[in-house]
Amino acid sequence: MNLGSRRIDKALDYASQIVPYSRKLLPKIVVLLTAGRQELGYPLDVEAKRLRDQDVKTYIVAIGDKPNLNELRPIVRDEESVFKVSSFDDLQRKMLPIAQELGKQPGECSSERDCLC
Repeated sequence: MNLGSRRIDKALDYASQIVPYSRKLLPKIVVLLTAGRQELGYPLDVEAKRLRDQDVKTYIVAIGDKPNLNELRPIVRDEESVFKVSSFDDLQRKMLPIAQELGKQPGECSSERDCLC
């Protein structure tokens, strides 16, 4: 069954449209989960800039071996914002550690990270 093309750019665009409606005093965070590559659409760095312009911190959870990490890097400010998990089963096991990382203040690190450092 073909459900259509993967459009990561549309997900980023939608996030940038709803951020203005979020609470003003809370940090703006977007977490993109993807198990594949952008198939069509606009360059991801264009949509990512719209989020950065709104002071949004973006994280990526790349699931499996299909996501193109070079394609995804322009979405985040640094490689520590990319989490790589081997499968959806692995994601289930790593959800809590990833959530704990997302809740840390900038500059805090964990030696147990599975990132693209």
